[in-house]
Amino acid sequence: MEFRYSTYIKAFLDFLEQAQHDHDCAQDFLKEQEALQQDILHKFELVDMSYHETARLGKLAAEARQERRRHKETMEATEPVTRFMSKNKGFIYQLKDLLGDVRKVEKKQKARTYRPRVMSPEDYYGEGEQHEDKREQCPDGGHGAEDGQQA
Repeated sequence: MEFRYSTYIKAFLDFLEQAQHDHDCAQDFLKEQEALQQDILHKFELVDMSYHETARLGKLAAEARQERRRHKETMEATEPVTRFMSKNKGFIYQLKDLLGDVRKVEKKQKARTYRPRVMSPEDYYGEGEQHEDKREQCPDGGHGAEDGQQA
């Protein structure tokens, strides 16, 4: 695989977007787990249940707490990234513009061709005979300088 600068810029922008997405999802799941936890606690408080139902809800409460902790840790880990993104929106837009500019240059470089100026296409691409110098000789002997001066 060939080296491209755009790959690194894109990877950083993808990282920022993924961190924001993970933070938002964790926040939604955290709210859901907190609501489930409240449902369980209120059921303990207000509903007369059997021993087995109480045990099942206790296990569900422990699982909800573990899930809640996992999502809370994700939010904590992604919080500095989301804070950076909100403080540097202009910079992120500049990075996106930079990515577009770098990709344009890379595309241009990849599609670069050369049209021979002096050599015939047959000579340049190797389809013809040995290349002959078809340039016209300058009046100074072909060196391009006037009055014997070096160019």
